[in-house]
Amino acid sequence: MPGAATTGPARQTSFNGLPKGSINITYDGINAQDNLLKSSDGFFTITRPSIDAVEEFTISTAANGAEEAAQGAVQIKMETKRGGNAYHGGVWEYFRNDYLNANYFFNNEAGVPRQKQRLNQYGFKIGGPILKDKVFFFGDMDNYSNPQSRSFTREILTQDAANGLFTYGVASVPTPGATDTWPNWTTCVASSPRNNGKAACTVDLAKFAASKNVFGGFVFDPVISTILANVEAARGNSSISTNTQFAPWLDNAAFNQPGTSTRHFPDVRFDWNATKTHQLTLIYHYSHFNSSPDFLNNFNPFMPVA
Repeated sequence: MPGAATTGPARQTSFNGLPKGSINITYDGINAQDNLLKSSDGFFTITRPSIDAVEEFTISTAANGAEEAAQGAVQIKMETKRGGNAYHGGVWEYFRNDYLNANYFFNNEAGVPRQKQRLNQYGFKIGGPILKDKVFFFGDMDNYSNPQSRSFTREILTQDAANGLFTYGVASVPTPGATDTWPNWTTCVASSPRNNGKAACTVDLAKFAASKNVFGGFVFDPVISTILANVEAARGNSSISTNTQFAPWLDNAAFNQPGTSTRHFPDVRFDWNATKTHQLTLIYHYSHFNSSPDFLNNFNPFMPVA
């Protein structure tokens, strides 16, 4: 529409160059926005309007009436469908499945299989008279099922590093002096696959701690041991590659994390024409979200472990 500019996704739209905080979204006359995020995302709504539940909407960016001007320069208003003297309804289903898609290029490069990406959005609507010319109803139910998986790459300790054997890169293998010997906790090689074929040394922390009596000797922390054991158990579910970009004691683990997302949007409306000039309307909207794990807010498992 005139005055609207979109430089990215649709929710980045601005009107007449105004900030997001100038947008006011109402659903049946009541503000439906998440006002905590209004200044950064003016299109984020607490109550999600369903396409099949909305009868009409209007957008006004100038010359607003007195009942609107105090709430924001840009008014986006939506109204729920209402029943009439005839019964009307419908059912729908929107379908998407990863079997119809090719694998992502970078998944192929990392040796990770195609991610699960499925969508099943279905529902129904019905409206009509309870008492002809006087009382009407409308009901709508929109369901959203989205089983999916996301691809992640994590930096994890190598199996040796998890057991206390840390390998680090050196410019060249040090040469001991005539009276010097290698400490029994250190070994060095001129070419290490963990360091792109360059020189590297490995320190055995257990032997080091025992020889120096550090903390009374080398003891694995039980909590850390459990975490490392779980990470090691996940190696069979991951594509592992040597991480030489950062350190010889790290691996890259790429994996697909499965998840589910369900949403339910019921809407109900009753209208009573009490007189020719008076009407009573009762409207109920509900939005329910359930995600496990919550990919949207990045609450993702570090590794695919129980």
